[in-house]
Amino acid sequence: MKKNSLDVLVLGAGTAATNAARSALRAGAKRVHIVHMTELINTCVEEGCMPSKSVLAGGHAKEPLSVIETTRNAHIIRLRKALSEGFNDSGFSISEGVAMFISPHEVRVLNKGEGTTYLANKIIIATGSTPFVPSIPGIDVSHERVLLSDEVVSERAHFEISPVSVLVVGAGPIGLELATFFHDISAHVDVLNRTDTLLPAMDPEFGLERLRASQDKYSFPIHQSANLLRATPHNDGVTCVIDIAGEKIERDYDYVLVATGRKPRITELNLEAAGVKLNDNGGIVHDDTMRTSVPHIFVAGDVTGHHQILHFAAEMGKIAGMNAVSDGLEKMNYDQHMLAISFDQFPSAFIGLTETEAKKRGIDVVTSTRHFNSIGLGILKRQEYGLWKLVVEANTGKVLGSQVLGPAVAGELVQLLVPVIYNGNTADDILSMTWYHPTFAEILYSLARDICRHENVYCPGS
Repeated sequence: MKKNSLDVLVLGAGTAATNAARSALRAGAKRVHIVHMTELINTCVEEGCMPSKSVLAGGHAKEPLSVIETTRNAHIIRLRKALSEGFNDSGFSISEGVAMFISPHEVRVLNKGEGTTYLANKIIIATGSTPFVPSIPGIDVSHERVLLSDEVVSERAHFEISPVSVLVVGAGPIGLELATFFHDISAHVDVLNRTDTLLPAMDPEFGLERLRASQDKYSFPIHQSANLLRATPHNDGVTCVIDIAGEKIERDYDYVLVATGRKPRITELNLEAAGVKLNDNGGIVHDDTMRTSVPHIFVAGDVTGHHQILHFAAEMGKIAGMNAVSDGLEKMNYDQHMLAISFDQFPSAFIGLTETEAKKRGIDVVTSTRHFNSIGLGILKRQEYGLWKLVVEANTGKVLGSQVLGPAVAGELVQLLVPVIYNGNTADDILSMTWYHPTFAEILYSLARDICRHENVYCPGS
């Protein structure tokens, strides 16, 4: 078995992994090697955030399912090619295979029956995540009628006929986005939300507004406090026993989509051989420098089990690569990168601190919330559902966060707050900026004006 010595070995080839490798090189490492899985290079490109947007666009345009799948595959091939070509002049070497620790500094990689052992001074684990499947009687993900998100948006996903009915288990971003896709291709969709709270990362009024929107005749129902108790897959579909707020119902669906979140992809790594500790949830214990319980082993990206969003993975990778080489104490600032967007039928987005989170931290805040159907372009465009909220620090008026729900451009609107928060701007600063009328964006001006009228906010220019 061949053996190679390295400065840094990176397990994974996604955004976190490649950023870690490049960061390690910039920090002075000479021998940096990446190992990616045989079937997958990058989750976002091949079975995640990118192809999901492709199928959403096709569904929204009412394209035939065969056309949607063909276009999706073309997009994946194009994006994967661009990604792979980007490795050519990267400065790190790359190979594929299944990696597993055999000691704290040694990793064996098997590919097509051949093995290579890497001896590395520093190792970075960035192996991504895989769908979490709860223990539900009858749920067998190997059955063709039980779907995971990867099996809807990846290149291997294919439907012989368009589904007529789909039960979606899980009302998080993935569940709502794919429920929107199935709804748009004319399937009857039911979504089960395990709790009585939608959009738990946002302030409560946004979950209530999203629930209200789901009751529109042109939408699909989201059932609160609802669980799938038992499933019986068969050749023609899945017979499901559901509990909705204490009432048991039996229904047949063409497919069941399990969208209950993702878990770290670590099963094959044999972390015990490395001495890496796991937490009570089965995730890798690490600190804000991305260092694990073993000082020379770092972690980055979705495999950390939290903030499973590409820009978080990118920053984690940079910090892990830098700290692995320089032994520095650069820390991950999660607040600085707090930005999340869902692209479902009624998109939602938030940045920075919510009012709920700010108050938990003991911060005195002032907020303003506007309905899109009560102002300017929202009225003209018949934007019946949706809210925009601005959260600022009392007295100073410094912008801490914002939340948007409803219009198709919600994700673009929240991006307006990136430079505002980064530069430490205030509500008063927003009033000094130029806003075109009528636009959705100018609602931010109205929110800032509301806040500057509050007696607990100092706005000298208003």
